Amino acid sequence: GFALCMALVMCVGLLQISAFAAGETVDVWDGTVATGFAGGSGTEDDPWIIETSEQLAFLAERMWDDIHTRNPYSDDWYRLKADLDLSVHEWKPIGGNKSTTSYAFKGHFIGEGHTISGLTITQTSDFTQNAGLFGAIVNAEICDLKLTNARVTLSDGSKQDTSTGGAGVLVGHSSYGPNYSLICNITVLNSTVSRYQYVGGIVGNDNSYSKIKKCSVIDSSITAGHWGAGGIVGGASKGESSGSTHITDCASIGNTISSRYGAVGGIIGRSGTFGSETTGSARIRNSYNTSDVSYQTVQMPNKSGIANYPAGAGGIIGYANKAANPPVEADQTAQQCGIVLILEQLHLLLVIAGVAQAMQAASSDMAWASQLFSRVIQQI
Repeated sequence: GFALCMALVMCVGLLQISAFAAGETVDVWDGTVATGFAGGSGTEDDPWIIETSEQLAFLAERMWDDIHTRNPYSDDWYRLKADLDLSVHEWKPIGGNKSTTSYAFKGHFIGEGHTISGLTITQTSDFTQNAGLFGAIVNAEICDLKLTNARVTLSDGSKQDTSTGGAGVLVGHSSYGPNYSLICNITVLNSTVSRYQYVGGIVGNDNSYSKIKKCSVIDSSITAGHWGAGGIVGGASKGESSGSTHITDCASIGNTISSRYGAVGGIIGRSGTFGSETTGSARIRNSYNTSDVSYQTVQMPNKSGIANYPAGAGGIIGYANKAANPPVEADQTAQQCGIVLILEQLHLLLVIAGVAQAMQAASSDMAWASQLFSRVIQQI
């Protein structure tokens, strides 16, 4: 029971999730934009240094420059050196799409474990077809960051780009490019994200076959007014060529995930392509979900308004469209009904919260397993 769980937790040295780094002050955004960064030159060895909210806003502002095709900032290296509070003012995403023009972020953003709190995007404007801290990314790397108390809430009025747009706390749309995007070590806590469709706790819409590793979404609300809501990714692997969205060592814990017409899942809402296309698949490994998933009606109307097919919901993935064979691979993944974790190093079997239909989940990464136990224990 609980005592056994706690004993195992102590044995593996669990880490607790904190909102801000210990001993750090929080820089509160005053709504202005800085004229530059704290230092650096944008290379991997000498990245741009961001120490204030105003400097982060400077990065966002530069992504929307009309010189985007040769933007000197779009593919540079950045490091965050402080905790930031963006809650007082409306945020304009770092990169995105405006009409048919892409202003995507293509660089490397390393958060160094810092927290960005209070991200707020509520205005329905041209850029909100892709909404998140980062609106749109291509071949980017975003790692080592916490996002707390975010509010990305777009009304159904933003449905003008339902096929390609997306809303996520971290990234709205991960777009197709010659290489995949890497998203790693991201925690989203106590946040709300909503849009017409393709809504995710981490990424709203992934067309780039991103590799998403060691990411967690906790105690948050994820809502699609139409369909396509997922704890980690709303819509996955709808790219322009064969490939897979890879989700590894990720968790959706204590969230409320819902849509009107289904395609709602604890990890991915919808995967794959429509019609005669056979591209795109999803691979989910070492991941689990303890969030509630639901949808309002079992039949989704087609373009003529006639009731069509049920879209589905699931503890791991809500709906898999016609896609590459196989459309979805779920390996070593725990479903919503419970968790069985086999720690190969300890040869122990830990059973949590009823496992009548649970799949086996194994992890050889003890650091991640420690965090996993800590977060599950908080839900018991």
